[in-house]
Amino acid sequence: MNGDGSILEGNRTVDVVRRIAEEVAAPAAAAVDRDARFPIEAVTSLRLHGLLGVSVAARERRVWTVEQLADAARILGASCSSTGMIWAMHHSQQIAVARHGAGGPGWDDIRRRLAVGDVLLASVASEGSGDLLASEAALRPEETGLVSVVKRASTVSFARDADAFLVSCRPSPDAKPSEVVLAYVWADQCELTSEGGWNALGMRGTASVPVTLTASFPPGQVFDDTFEAIYGATVVPVAHILWAGCWLGIAEAALDQARTRQRRAHRTTGSAHLELSEAAGSLDGMRALLAEGTRRYDHLRGTAGPPSLTSVAWFNELKVRASSTATAVVLAALRVVGLTGYLEASPTGLARRARDVLSAELMINNHRLRDANATIELIRRDDT
Repeated sequence: MNGDGSILEGNRTVDVVRRIAEEVAAPAAAAVDRDARFPIEAVTSLRLHGLLGVSVAARERRVWTVEQLADAARILGASCSSTGMIWAMHHSQQIAVARHGAGGPGWDDIRRRLAVGDVLLASVASEGSGDLLASEAALRPEETGLVSVVKRASTVSFARDADAFLVSCRPSPDAKPSEVVLAYVWADQCELTSEGGWNALGMRGTASVPVTLTASFPPGQVFDDTFEAIYGATVVPVAHILWAGCWLGIAEAALDQARTRQRRAHRTTGSAHLELSEAAGSLDGMRALLAEGTRRYDHLRGTAGPPSLTSVAWFNELKVRASSTATAVVLAALRVVGLTGYLEASPTGLARRARDVLSAELMINNHRLRDANATIELIRRDDT
């Protein structure tokens, strides 16, 4: 890892990621936030460079590691939080396809199309109950040989702009709510009805709206592994690592703005300087935590069977600590910059970054993860 925290240096694609971040995502970030609109400019650039497919194997390139994907999320998140988060959410879903998609011509075709790098993949897992591992939606066989499903999702990020969806549902109407499977659905195999808009405090470009999805597709697009297995072994650890990468980018950018403000004011001592120093130390700890997360995921990926309770608890804690640290650093930067940082139109404004990072502790609420870890602590054995 280099001095600026980047692990992509030496890989020619880092220049493309950084150029998209600086020349495309950053100039549009204020408008994306103001209008609560999808960051079409940045995502179109990612598509054109094939970067939406780098987590799926292709002949002409190696699959990016989770560490590389997290660093790209950091670079993009520093320029436009929503773009960084969309990148993170997309690749956490795509890795699930790469790892758990069954063999056969249907899945081979899906992986080939994903590897091209112009398919944006969204998750349709949330429902009103708030329990991601349970579902009211169920697959139903059709006379045509296809299966259909109607899924009422409470939140689907970038639903209107996605090219495909991973949809959680029961395998049949008779299945228990906890018997959940995952299906791959192309956008042209479904209809979406939006049940509301997205007027949020921050991360406004993710366009996370409630949606009813009505789909009909071949049964071969249903994963063999259960949703619980896919969620625990892949989606959760990868999502928490990539989200943390995005939050790290937001926090680094905010800290850089505060440092620049202090230098221009010729202030090199005092309580503000001490606060910046402490914030920098917190980010060093966050980087170390993220590096440990990628190491643990690489080990988990090579281990047969479901993740241990110890592993589940660790990745829960990664999310809690990363989100809390990033939030604390951005708010520290805001205190150092002062009132001008609080103003939306100020050149040293940190309002957008502050609003965006506040979502971090709410995405799979930290209270919920702490409760889950408390339960794990009571029941787990020495399964490390």
